[in-house]
Amino acid sequence: MLLCQPHGPHLTDLKGIFDQQLVLESVFSSFCLLCQRFERRGNPANLIYCAHDSNEKQLLDTLAYLDFEYHDREEENLLEEGDTYEDATKEAFAAVKPYLAWESLYPEGIDMAALSPLDINANLRPRQAAHKERTKAAPAKVSPREKDHPPPPPANVYEPPSSDRPNGATYQTGTLLGKGGFAICYDGVLAGTREKYALKIVKSVMPQKKMEQKFQTELQIHSKMRHANIVQFHRAFTYQESTYIVLELCPNGSLMDMVKKRRFVTEPEVRFYTIQVAGAIKYMHSKGIIHRDLKMGNIFLDKDMNVKVGDFGLAALLMSGKDMTAVRRTTLCGTPNYIAPEILEKGKGGHDHAVDIWSLGIIIFAMLTGRPPFQSTTQEEIYRKAREREYDWPSLDKTNNYISQEAKDLVALLLQSPEERPDCDTIVQHPFFSSGWVPQEEEMTPSLRENSPDPNQFATLSLRGGRASLYARNLKALCVKSDVGPWSATQKVHSSTYREVAAEEKAGLTPAVPLADNVVYRPFDEVVREHKATLAREESRTATKSKEYDQKPLTHRPVTVAPASKTVPRSFAAQQRAQNQPPTISATARRPRAQAESSSSTRRANPSDQVSEEEQVPTETRTRPR
Repeated sequence: MLLCQPHGPHLTDLKGIFDQQLVLESVFSSFCLLCQRFERRGNPANLIYCAHDSNEKQLLDTLAYLDFEYHDREEENLLEEGDTYEDATKEAFAAVKPYLAWESLYPEGIDMAALSPLDINANLRPRQAAHKERTKAAPAKVSPREKDHPPPPPANVYEPPSSDRPNGATYQTGTLLGKGGFAICYDGVLAGTREKYALKIVKSVMPQKKMEQKFQTELQIHSKMRHANIVQFHRAFTYQESTYIVLELCPNGSLMDMVKKRRFVTEPEVRFYTIQVAGAIKYMHSKGIIHRDLKMGNIFLDKDMNVKVGDFGLAALLMSGKDMTAVRRTTLCGTPNYIAPEILEKGKGGHDHAVDIWSLGIIIFAMLTGRPPFQSTTQEEIYRKAREREYDWPSLDKTNNYISQEAKDLVALLLQSPEERPDCDTIVQHPFFSSGWVPQEEEMTPSLRENSPDPNQFATLSLRGGRASLYARNLKALCVKSDVGPWSATQKVHSSTYREVAAEEKAGLTPAVPLADNVVYRPFDEVVREHKATLAREESRTATKSKEYDQKPLTHRPVTVAPASKTVPRSFAAQQRAQNQPPTISATARRPRAQAESSSSTRRANPSDQVSEEEQVPTETRTRPR
C-alpha cells in the first residue's frame, strides 16, 4: 500500500488520508493500492490503482519508482531544462490505466492541503479564502535535507594567512556544482591566478557532535590521499561561520550525471572507467582506507574525462599489520542500492574492504544498464534482493546497449560473498578487459558526457584487423597509469594512513572541528615537506655565514707576508737592539755561573721549557764586564 505525492513525503499511510467509510479495512488487507497525486486536465487529482497479482503490482512499482526518481532529482536540482514530470511518467501511467480503481478531480478553489499527510484532520477552507491565499507569493520550500546546508557563499571568500600564503588568499566564487547531505559545492577561482577549484562548503557549527567527528575524519583521511584517480584535497579554512574545503575541480560532473543524460555507457568506456576506479580502490586499501560509499554520484570526471573518486564522508580506517590486528567495521552506512549485504548484518562480524569491491560491481551494472541491479520501491526489498543476489539483465529488445557475456560474468564475480570477491589486481585481468577495445585518455573527449561515442570511435576486434595484441597493449598502458594490475615494473608500497594520522596528532596538527578562524588545515605531508625545506634553507644559510666568517681575515684584513730569508731568526734581545732599546738583563745572567749551569741543565731536561743556546749565549756574553 503506497502513496506517492510530488510535493510531499513519498511514503505514508493511505488510511489516514481517506475516510474509512470510503476505504474499508478489508480493502487495505486484500489489495495493493497506489494513490498518485498529479495534475489531471489542468486540475489537481488523486488516483487510486488496485493491483490483483504480481504482474500488475510490478507495473505499479515501476510507476512509483519513476515518481521517486523524478522528485529526488528535483530536490537535488539535477533536473535538466525541459524535464517534466509528465514526460517522466507518461508511459508508466498509460501502462497502469486498466487498474485505475478510483479517480477524484478537484475543481479550482478546493484546498488540496486538506489531504496532505501533514494535516490530515484539517477542514476544507472556504473557496474565497483559498483563492486569496493562492494569490500571495509562495514561500520558498526548504527540503529536510537542505536544513543542514550552509548559506550560499559570498562573491569573494577570504582565506586567512598561512605559512605558504603569508598574505592569505581570495577565492572568487562561481556557480553551484551540487548539493550533498550537509554540504554544498561551488566552483571558485583563486584571485590573481587562473587556478580553478571546487569549494565544498559546510556549516562550521554542526547540529550534532557526531557530524563534527565525521567531518574531522573526512578531513584527516581525504587530505592524505595522493592518487591520479582520487579528487585532490588542497586545504580547508573557516570564513563567515562556514568551513570551506578547497578541492580539485572536476568540471564534467559525475558518472551519475553522464548516465542520466545518456541512459547507459558503452563497454569500451566501462573498461576505461572500471580500470581507473579499481586503481583508486587498490590505493585506498593499500593505505588502510575503505571508502564505504562508492557510487556513480561520488565518482567525478575531470576536464579530460578521467575518473576521480571523491566524498570521503563515510570513509573509515582499517588498522592492520604492524599498527594493529585487523579490525572490521560494524557501522551501518552507505547508499541503499550500493550497500553490500554484510554491512546490513549488524553483530555478525562486521565488514571490511570487500564492501568497496561489491560497490564496484553495482557501478559496472548501473553504467551498462542505466539502473542499479537491486531496484525496488522500498529499502527492505532492496536489501532482500541484495542478500539473495536477485537481479536480471535487460533483454536485447529492451536496451540499445550491447552487454557481453564477459561483462555479466565480471559483475557476477564481484557480487559474491565477501571472502570470494577478487582484489583489484585480479579484477583488471578478467577476460572482459581483454575481449574488447580499451580506450586511452586522448580518446575520452568531453563530448562523451552527453553523447554516446560515434560507431567507429571505439572499434571492435574485427574492425581493428584482428590485432588482439593492441587490446592487451592498451589495457596494460592504462593499468600502469592507474597503478593497478601486475604489469607495473615496481609495485609501490604506501604508508599507512593510520600512522600518518598518529604522526599528525603527535605534531599537534589534528584539525579541531570547527576550525578556528585563523587556521588553515593543509595536507600533513605538505607541511612536513615545507618544514624540512625550511630547515634545509636555515642550515644552508648558517653554513654560508660560517664560511664567510672563516674567510673574513683574509678578505677584510689582509696580512702581508715578508719574503723568505735564509738568516736565522733573531733573539728577543737582538730585536730590542734593532729598535734602539736597552737590552733587558735576565735573571739568569745575574746568578752565579754554577747556579746558571745547574739551571741550564735543568731546563735541558724539560724540552718544552728550554731556551735555545743561540739566545742564551749572546746574552751572557753581553752582560759580562770587559
